[in-house]
Amino acid sequence: MIDKKYPCPICSRTGSKVTFEKIIDFSHVGKGSFNVPFLKCKTCNFIYTVNNFMEFNEMWYEKIYDNDKEISAINKKRYLNWLDIIEPFRKTNKLFESGFGTGGFLRTAHYERGWECAGNEISAKACEKLSFCKAYNCDIAAIAEEGRYDAVMSLGTIEHVTDPVSQIRNYHRLLRNGGVCFLSTPNINSINRVVCGKEYRLFHPEHLSYFTVKTMKNVFRMNSFSDIKIWTQNIDIYDAFNSIFRKKNISSIQVFDKNQALREKIEVSWHLAVLKSIINQMVRILNAGLEMYAIAVKN
Repeated sequence: MIDKKYPCPICSRTGSKVTFEKIIDFSHVGKGSFNVPFLKCKTCNFIYTVNNFMEFNEMWYEKIYDNDKEISAINKKRYLNWLDIIEPFRKTNKLFESGFGTGGFLRTAHYERGWECAGNEISAKACEKLSFCKAYNCDIAAIAEEGRYDAVMSLGTIEHVTDPVSQIRNYHRLLRNGGVCFLSTPNINSINRVVCGKEYRLFHPEHLSYFTVKTMKNVFRMNSFSDIKIWTQNIDIYDAFNSIFRKKNISSIQVFDKNQALREKIEVSWHLAVLKSIINQMVRILNAGLEMYAIAVKN
């Protein structure tokens, strides 16, 4: 089936093919279930969904961001590693995060490394909790700070927007010349997606855009970024196991908790740490990791 009503968010061509449809449950915001089409552009192969549920998603963001989560030791270590990557680009000491969520990364950047931080988030409650930085409760396009920042961070944000090309254009706009964009997003070509098919747990209502390494690189190039480096890492063992053995009674939250427990075990076991390193080397070579990371420079 070809759907001509919804042009591709990347190349703007019409005639994308509905590759499959999936029943998505919105009970977490007090709504029912809806049949959601997943489309694939016949020109650039980008996979996306139609944004008919943003109101439900915003309700969910307000709910999950209305808390004061502590930063776990594992997440702090990850944040510090990312800060090490952007450190060579530090000139003005100004950092921006697009879609900062509960603010864990910005807190780490500010209190552990002394960055002057700012960011935006659609949740008003999340913005109220970040008193140490400029927290904009608006779309990034409305922020008039052209050429101000050394680094723009987009950590699991780009997959939530309807127009990823414009989103990355705004990252470029906020950066100074020579500044860096650091981005993370799920990898649609991951081993997990191949194994799980349409039951892949990251096919869910919050995610509207699904990238491969190739499509991500194309979007950066379309927005005049250079020195683009993209890599993938990690696999979700429990998600793949549940799909293979059809353990449908296990929720996404339970899968997440199991993965968190495994990450904690890896932190204290050198045997598991070595195994993880070997797996990550393999998925990097194949561009098949669960998570995609990218850095790109504004010149």
